Amino acid sequence: MPRRTPSRGYTEAEMAHAFKAILSSPQGLPGIGPVWRAFEEVNATRGRPDFVAIVRPPEKQLRNASSSLNMAASSVLASLYNQRPLTVATLVRKTGLAESAVRRSLRLLEKEGHARETPSATFLRSDGPGYDAVEAWAFELKLRGTKRAVFQAQQYRMFAQRVVIVVPPGQLAKCREHAVTLNRWGIGVATFDPISGEFRLSRRPRRGQPVTKGHQEYVLSRIVNGH
Repeated sequence: MPRRTPSRGYTEAEMAHAFKAILSSPQGLPGIGPVWRAFEEVNATRGRPDFVAIVRPPEKQLRNASSSLNMAASSVLASLYNQRPLTVATLVRKTGLAESAVRRSLRLLEKEGHARETPSATFLRSDGPGYDAVEAWAFELKLRGTKRAVFQAQQYRMFAQRVVIVVPPGQLAKCREHAVTLNRWGIGVATFDPISGEFRLSRRPRRGQPVTKGHQEYVLSRIVNGH
């Protein structure tokens, strides 16, 4: 049974449907603008954001991500360079993975065209510079339970440059109770009323690099392949 809050008259599913419409519109969200593409319910290994939006058109980078990689292969790929070859031992140290896992990942990456082995048994990235030019926004929608929303938003910083919690207008004061955590992680807060369609960005998210490039590689490669 969908959870409906009588005072608001809509469910979380209805809120998400209305939010998707405005997020994907040519005008985009007020205070944010149009996005290149939006994806719903993305599996991010640590949490499942309601929406992930790509705000910079990264056609070349996303075309290069031709496979849906597992987390180990994503971590290895994120550690590789285009011009500085690395040994297996170095990749083990950088990723924290077992040598067997690194070697399996390298075989997968070679098969998919993401990596290549040199004559000296070292490895290079072979599919371009990766996702450095891609800016991903993660959105977490909540009718209530702002403490849970803040926890989830922290997880999304693993892969996203910007994260926003979206709540009904009446929940904004609850979000402000977590101001210290929101500021520490650079998490934004917005209100959205699906009945009126009004979206307001109350706290703009601070842009930052994803906590781990491996998670960024993993999530964006899954997005390309329909997660």
